[in-house]
Amino acid sequence: IKYPKEKKEQEKIAKILSTLDKAIESTNRLIEKEKNIKIGLMNELLTNGIDQNGQIRTKTTHAYKPSELGLIPDEWEVKSFSKVASINMGQSPESEFVNENQIGIPFLQGNAEFGEKYPTEIYWTPEAKKVSKMNDILISVRAPVGDINISDKEYCIGRGLASLTIKNIDLDFGYYALIEERYQLHRLAQGSTFLAISKNDFDKLMIKVPTSKTEQKQIAKILTTQDKKIQIEETNLAKLKELKKGLMNDLLSGKVRVKI
Repeated sequence: IKYPKEKKEQEKIAKILSTLDKAIESTNRLIEKEKNIKIGLMNELLTNGIDQNGQIRTKTTHAYKPSELGLIPDEWEVKSFSKVASINMGQSPESEFVNENQIGIPFLQGNAEFGEKYPTEIYWTPEAKKVSKMNDILISVRAPVGDINISDKEYCIGRGLASLTIKNIDLDFGYYALIEERYQLHRLAQGSTFLAISKNDFDKLMIKVPTSKTEQKQIAKILTTQDKKIQIEETNLAKLKELKKGLMNDLLSGKVRVKI
């Protein structure tokens, strides 16, 4: 290994990199904390919702009624997901029409191209058979079933995906409601020869929905704000990791020397 002869210089380099490590660790903990907050918010908001006073309902202060998905607020209803979305099952183009040279439109084979919320294109095709529109919900329908992204542009979608065009309810609310009810998709997939869900399975998928679109938007706004907090910290984390990588390259090679 290469190293400075002066121990003070070694210690100075180690201190710089150690400080960055601590910042990375702290940011990781903050991201984990914000993600746990989001899980709690989703559970509360997509089960109890928000009343006219902007407060989360509770069973001790508000009226609830039985439904196929358990007790729900009186102001809510349960709907088949196929009633609130148009479902478009993917179909892959022939392999000779798939390229990495950005010819045609972006092609998503499955969840391998999924990100935290939006996909990243790797392949393109000029022979798109099934296309998702901007703001469609993208969902993995083959193992692993239930991974979800949002279509931020037009994509050709392969047989491992379906695109869902939300109608009659708020788009962002539909996105979060589907995430909350994914366990139903996993249960439906277990009944097939291999882990997969069909278009008919979406008829069996039920979600809880506030009848008020205003309430739907309020719930979605709170969860979107929380997502943005997580995204900011993940961006910060990426910058810290890149900074550490650059400093390690410079300081541990002797390209940049530290003053002692």
